[in-house]
Amino acid sequence: MSKRGHKVPGNSVGYVTLEQKRRDSIDTVPNPFSTGGGGMHFEVCVQALFVAIMLAKGNTPGLQTGPITKIKLQGRFAGYNTDDLIIFVGEASDNKHRKILGQIRHSISITEANLMFQEVIESAWKDFGNAEIFKKDRDILALITGPLSSTDTNDVRTILEWSRSAE
Repeated sequence: MSKRGHKVPGNSVGYVTLEQKRRDSIDTVPNPFSTGGGGMHFEVCVQALFVAIMLAKGNTPGLQTGPITKIKLQGRFAGYNTDDLIIFVGEASDNKHRKILGQIRHSISITEANLMFQEVIESAWKDFGNAEIFKKDRDILALITGPLSSTDTNDVRTILEWSRSAE
């Protein structure tokens, strides 16, 4: 295999070796879980769990103010950016209803370099700043995920502490 590289625009070094191109192409191949619909299956299972809670008139985790009255799936069409699952608790007519805006991901790395995590945070931030769909005094933003690694668990605890102390 030749070590001779190919010119890459914008690269400060100017060249990428054939070995680097091979590694990059392997890194971009989707994993079988993703291509087999594993992420979608997880999302549907989480959504079905909340529908079951609603049918059983159970309380929503995070919102212990009453039973679920409505669930909206794929809320992008209704103007939500955090759109996988919107849970409504209480009646809208009494102006005391609460919502959970949930983004569902089977797994996610909570790192600065993770594009999926960046998208989740950007979507949540847009909703947080939109007073028409998110009431800061009563609504919740949620990232619903499968098991976290120990590093991510520790990082999430740090973020939660920051949010508790921020006013």
